[in-house]
Amino acid sequence: MSSSSDSSEIPDLDSFPETGTPKYPKLGGYAFYKSIGSPQRLVAPMVDQSELAWRVLSRRYGSQLVYTPMINAKVYVQKNKGARRVQETYFNQALGEEGAFQLDLGKASDTDRPLIVQFCANNPEQLLEAAQSVQDKCDAVDLNLGCPQQIAKRGNFGAFLQEDWQLIFQLINTLHLELKIPVTAKFRVYESLDKTLAYAKMIQRAGAQMVTVHGRTREMKGHKTGLADWEKIRSVKQALSIPVFANGNMLFPQDWRDALEYTSCDGVMSAEGNLYNPTLFSDMQQDLGVLARQKEDRAGFDALRITRVAHEYLDIVAALRTPTAPSALKGHMFKMTRPALAIHTDLRAMLGQARSDDHAHGEERVKEYRAFVQELEKRLLLDEADQRYYNSQGAPRYYVTPEHLKDASDLTVRPEYIPHWYLQPYFRPPLNPPKEKMQTEAHAGASDSELPSDKTSHQNHSFSSLPSSLSANIDSNHSLADQPPNKNEAKGVAIQDAPLAARLNEAKTLKTLGNTQFEQKKYAVAVTHYTDALAQLPPRPLSEQEEDQQGSEKHEAIEEIDDAEADRIIEQQTISLDDHLLFEEVAELRVKLYANLAASHLKLVRFQRRLMQEQYEKTIDASTQVLLEDSTNVKALHRRAVAHEKLGGWGHLNDALKDYRHLESLDKEGYVPTSFQSELKQSVDRVQQSVQQAGEKEKTEVLGKLKTLGDNVLGYFGLSTNNFQLNQQEGGGYSLNFVQ
Repeated sequence: MSSSSDSSEIPDLDSFPETGTPKYPKLGGYAFYKSIGSPQRLVAPMVDQSELAWRVLSRRYGSQLVYTPMINAKVYVQKNKGARRVQETYFNQALGEEGAFQLDLGKASDTDRPLIVQFCANNPEQLLEAAQSVQDKCDAVDLNLGCPQQIAKRGNFGAFLQEDWQLIFQLINTLHLELKIPVTAKFRVYESLDKTLAYAKMIQRAGAQMVTVHGRTREMKGHKTGLADWEKIRSVKQALSIPVFANGNMLFPQDWRDALEYTSCDGVMSAEGNLYNPTLFSDMQQDLGVLARQKEDRAGFDALRITRVAHEYLDIVAALRTPTAPSALKGHMFKMTRPALAIHTDLRAMLGQARSDDHAHGEERVKEYRAFVQELEKRLLLDEADQRYYNSQGAPRYYVTPEHLKDASDLTVRPEYIPHWYLQPYFRPPLNPPKEKMQTEAHAGASDSELPSDKTSHQNHSFSSLPSSLSANIDSNHSLADQPPNKNEAKGVAIQDAPLAARLNEAKTLKTLGNTQFEQKKYAVAVTHYTDALAQLPPRPLSEQEEDQQGSEKHEAIEEIDDAEADRIIEQQTISLDDHLLFEEVAELRVKLYANLAASHLKLVRFQRRLMQEQYEKTIDASTQVLLEDSTNVKALHRRAVAHEKLGGWGHLNDALKDYRHLESLDKEGYVPTSFQSELKQSVDRVQQSVQQAGEKEKTEVLGKLKTLGDNVLGYFGLSTNNFQLNQQEGGGYSLNFVQ
């Protein structure tokens, strides 16, 4: 099925103006590429993630060209109150470190160049003004044509400019003609290769001197991300005469090496891979398989140690004068330490409560984070001597390795298991992976590796074949631990005004508390915790269809920005970037919370008989919320079907049958566990019969009520419904005859 952006005709390249001659002399294409060192290893523009401190760290480990976070040009050029705060948050020029050729951080090689500043925009004049304000602090300006999120649709920027090639041409061409530095672009592909190539050629004709091709369509986002198409990227490279960078599927060091060879691109770009392992682009030895072998020499992998890199990142944050946003700092620390926190779950609370002080200087700025890393370091040193953590079963991986990758099965470059004290890629499963792809567990849906922890040992479980287990098991998150109650509520602060990262962390804590209560069979208390956790999260984003129905494409210009509005704008950008991980974590957690809520209400039926109907209805409501985000969630479908069946009546039974039929269709696609197939068939047969019986019963009841009503009316005339007989005619119609 082609996307809406593919449905229009492909404009002829000659329908666009000639590129034109720039106002200022400047290098372009390969001459520009060579002038910045012919970079092959690029770190992507990532909102709230590719900040100055992270750029410095990434360069130390092999990154050769780094982008700033995406900047909204419209917001950046505002002249009203609060605008300066927004500008300094996006790109701080006042302190002189962003875009500096040399940084005084203890290493002579530390620099913030070469650097490309990325903007999103839909107005050429605003984009030009924003770009001109930073052109002396960077090597090029990039236009974001890849953001697929709803905020990009509402704001008409990013990948949602794909319908307006004339505007894209104008945006790029304006910068090409007016700036002193080159313009580049990062874009997503179309389903159609022909349209992708025509699109790329138009972007080059507009004046882009380098392009990055994200090998996914704009519909491929969140848990529908899938694999980037290296074939399309290679075709774009062959079609253009300017440097082309490949973006997508960079998880292991071997991946970017393979991408360079397979696509013949001039460089590769990493986003999520870099966040979990900032040493991804380093030149360290490649036999990663030795990491899980206890007695082998692993001295060459010291740079992969989580605590070493975490300490180094904190050193950079402390040494810079430019403040690092608290949300960026916390986000990086959680991602780097994720494998270790899956084992030492109690330390997640310590990290979640750590705070940085923007107004402090030096070590004082990061002291709470430093204490966390030091404690983690002590634990990991002990773990290295523990035989349990070697040759352990690896985390489940879903749809990760493209078939065309070389050495896809070579465990020396893509090992199945890496001990938790080393940096490593994170494999994000779909919300409900097909049965043949998933590692099934008692707590199906866990997003982290089920490795031995301080509290539990590693076990494999089969997906229960019993409907009660399928419906009642809760979704766990192995890496969470108890934390104190919501401090924002205690202080009277509105939940939704707190930073998203903090709210997400609080929701995870409440979910863990709910899971504990569920395991102790305190289901009513569990419901309270799950409900409180959901209150911490932003509401489910509207689907594109819902957006269109509500007319949310209409936008009003911001007349004035005060400090509070500036903060909201900054956070709005922060939670809405292309490939942003927090946004995906929120969606994952929201689904699990509603799933657990449904399981709890289903359990409460046994303890609150007088409220049985209410609990079944709440089970239906919670399961429906899960299915709005993940229509293939087997557990939610089954729970809703069970609740409908228990409520009974033709309407509910018919809805139950629809859910069971949906499960049958999912079974054909491989989503339903084999152990449940027999029970599913029995459920369909049982409910189908119940629907028929209920229909007959309700029909009889309705006819009885109509007869009573008719007798009451006709009684005034000394008649009853027995005086009227309905007879079928030969032609198929009916006649009503009066009888004595």
